[in-house]
Amino acid sequence: MELRRWVGVLAVLVGLSGCGTQSVSNHAPARDDEVAVKEVLAQNFDALYDGDGDRACSYYTSSYRRAIANHGREDRGEAPPGGSSCEQRIRENAPLLKRLLPGREWKVIRITVRGDSATAVSQSDTTRGKTQSIEMLVRQDGEWKIDRSETTRAEPPPAAATSRRGHVGLVPLDQVSQRLLLAASRSVKRRYGVEVRLLPRIDSGARTVAPKRGQLSAEKLVRRLTSAYPKRPGRRAVIGVTNLDIFMSQVPEWAFTFGTIYDEGHAVLSTARMDPINFGKPADAPLVQERVTKMVTRYVGELYFRLPRSDNPRSALRSLIRSDTDIDAATDAFCPARPAAIESC
Repeated sequence: MELRRWVGVLAVLVGLSGCGTQSVSNHAPARDDEVAVKEVLAQNFDALYDGDGDRACSYYTSSYRRAIANHGREDRGEAPPGGSSCEQRIRENAPLLKRLLPGREWKVIRITVRGDSATAVSQSDTTRGKTQSIEMLVRQDGEWKIDRSETTRAEPPPAAATSRRGHVGLVPLDQVSQRLLLAASRSVKRRYGVEVRLLPRIDSGARTVAPKRGQLSAEKLVRRLTSAYPKRPGRRAVIGVTNLDIFMSQVPEWAFTFGTIYDEGHAVLSTARMDPINFGKPADAPLVQERVTKMVTRYVGELYFRLPRSDNPRSALRSLIRSDTDIDAATDAFCPARPAAIESC
């Protein structure tokens, strides 16, 4: 995937699934169970917000802890890195959660208990609007454990697309085809009414290359882009697109990354892994164009419209982009059920 912020109270946990329940014959009445479930969720949220990985992960089933350890990182490469743990993931993402929920406004709004299983719906007021999360819990050894968490659709930002002003700058880097970017910009303009301007080309520069890997450092590349095209009134975002392979120097164990977002206003994107010719396959210009358009649309959704990631695998905002197969499975619509809708779903 690209580096990106949490969406929703537990969005770092989005899309994960776990299993393994243990039944007990004697347990408290449903009302007492509801109180117990609510207490577990409240303590877990406090631990997440405080970055207390040990405490937060103690509220999860073992399968869910394993899923959290690998979740999110695989977006940036073809395989998750080794050595990750649930506790480490919680600590790493706490600062992002604090930025997303500066007011710490979170509450449980509904709990349903059925025997040794429970479902709870919580709501948070994030900087991107209201978001609901659904937690599935199971009773193990007499204690409630969170077994899975999913986010539902967040409310669109209050000042959604039609009231936004400004444009997005699209910058060709290195030898990437301007034709690719022009076609992508026209697609975004036609579907969402966003003005996308093609800006003058810049080169990545030798300092962005990691000699031992033969790849560009995404962090150095985005800093170069930010220096060449700083924030300014009227320009809501700048997206640089290179044809060269890039990686995250902060996470060297990842084989590559399709792109990364920086400072909520700049992003870089690589087409290297989108082009079959780089893997010894026949050239397929329409396929490359389709993939580039989807990824540019994705970054426009995040940077311009400030939309959250989506659980819908067909959305351009789908939570995981690990390979070109994931890009192909998506569309260039934020909400595929209503392609022209300017919201995620």
